[in-house]
Amino acid sequence: MRNSIRPKPSQPSGSVAPPPAKPGERRLSRHFRGGKTLLILVAVLLLVLVVVAAPAFYARQITVTGQSRLDATAVTQASGLYQGQHLLRGLQLPWGLFTGRYKTAEQKILASSPYVKTARVRVSFPAGISIVITERQPAAYLKLEDSFVVLDEDGIVLGFTEAGETLDEAVPYIAGTSTSVAVLGQSIVSQSPAAVSRALTLIKAIQSSDRSNSYGVTLLGSITQVSSPEADNTYFSFRLQEDNILTVKLAEATTYADALNWLSYAIAQNKLQNLGQGVLDLTAEPYVFTKDESAASTTAESAAGTTAAATP
Repeated sequence: MRNSIRPKPSQPSGSVAPPPAKPGERRLSRHFRGGKTLLILVAVLLLVLVVVAAPAFYARQITVTGQSRLDATAVTQASGLYQGQHLLRGLQLPWGLFTGRYKTAEQKILASSPYVKTARVRVSFPAGISIVITERQPAAYLKLEDSFVVLDEDGIVLGFTEAGETLDEAVPYIAGTSTSVAVLGQSIVSQSPAAVSRALTLIKAIQSSDRSNSYGVTLLGSITQVSSPEADNTYFSFRLQEDNILTVKLAEATTYADALNWLSYAIAQNKLQNLGQGVLDLTAEPYVFTKDESAASTTAESAAGTTAAATP
């Protein structure tokens, strides 16, 4: 029987085969890798202990800013967060570790009051939680049976007045329409949605004009009512001196800024003080004032009656 001899595998020229590892060296390599893993685990555990036990990771204070109508304590209670809690409590892991936001607390605050427009709750390191609120502000009244609904500039229902309650003079009344159903925190449903929308758009334009005009004139506090009975025109009435009511007629919303800026200038220069009651048409230049003859007649008759009564 012929013996077969297998040839040894050839090695590339110039290469030297590594010597075989000794048994002791193999055990040392395995021990080294195991020790490295153990060190990493110990480091992670120490980090966890620091995060859990360090005072900097407990809320020593919770600050609330941005609110004026809402009570800071009530906002904090609505959030579900409390002083002394661990900062990780309430974070939506794992993304909460990167954003630092308490989104569940934000949703709770938003649901707690219709006056809350936005809420942002974040970790304020070290040892704090910050709650920043943006509030909705009353912008208009709308008739609801024998009372009124309080609306913000977006038409969100903020509250209700009692029958016979005195209205805030700084908040105008939307005339010419009403509602029969209103739900707190939801958009108003009125008999004339387009008219309410146009009225609120004008109110927002007046708010913007009051903030931006350089004449120091504030219109909103003297406005008595806003109405938009026609698709192309919107009206608002405001008090002049001696309780004279001037009604202003405006065209589409794109013209509001220029017309309101002119009106603020005219008021600052006392150009409107002697007009009396009537309608100031600002829909197109030249602007035209039409005097309310019925108001002038009533005033004249009242004056005549007073004179007659005083004459012997």
